[in-house]
Amino acid sequence: MSRSGRVAIGDWSYPRIFFHTGNALMVEIARAGCWPCSLCEQRVWAVDRRLQEAGVRYKWAPSGVAQYVDIELPTGEQVGVGDYLSQILGVSVRETA
Repeated sequence: MSRSGRVAIGDWSYPRIFFHTGNALMVEIARAGCWPCSLCEQRVWAVDRRLQEAGVRYKWAPSGVAQYVDIELPTGEQVGVGDYLSQILGVSVRETA
């Protein structure tokens, strides 16, 4: 199964793109055209810290114009993208239309 969409993360101004394929979830953290502004840089550091604290397997996947994080999803868990990200990031995350 493969799908993509957008998520609203906490009080961030703009939704972020995600790609969900198998047990991998790639999420845009710093937007294309914005990176490396100081706000996005702080968000990258905050997300990195939360993922480490949550014990999640992940790696950063910079695209040159944006910063993505590639998160390994737990096997066997059927959790929605927004719910899972809310759980590991500690902020409200919801899928947007």
